[in-house]
Amino acid sequence: MVGLIKDIPQGNLKDYFSPAAFRTVDEDALGNPGGITEIFVVFYLHEKFTKRLTFAYSSALVTYGFARMNDRLIEMNKDRYNTSTKGALEKITCNDSGEVFILNFEYRDGSEEQYLVSPDDVADLLNKCIHPNLVATW
Repeated sequence: MVGLIKDIPQGNLKDYFSPAAFRTVDEDALGNPGGITEIFVVFYLHEKFTKRLTFAYSSALVTYGFARMNDRLIEMNKDRYNTSTKGALEKITCNDSGEVFILNFEYRDGSEEQYLVSPDDVADLLNKCIHPNLVATW
């Protein structure tokens, strides 16, 4: 259940994602699964925020990516582990709410965890991560 922004605790995006272990993907690649150690992440952006981005982004203001799971994400993924082979995390989204982003972890059991994260950290992650769709092919 989504609560009021003032009730959401502050978090640190860097605890979950690092630019070296995060890659963006085009919408065309969404049907392809990520690697065995990756988890899918969606960023919903406001147009004002996109002025901070240094790469070509979707005009739909949505950026898709895969994060290689670090120790914290691995622990979250098995913390509520059941008999499913897919792990506990269902989806991760990061929503631009103007002055802050809301990082949302949705679990297969229907529960959620939310944290407020800095727009500076989101811009840093997205600008410095791997952009395979921007790599020139020779």
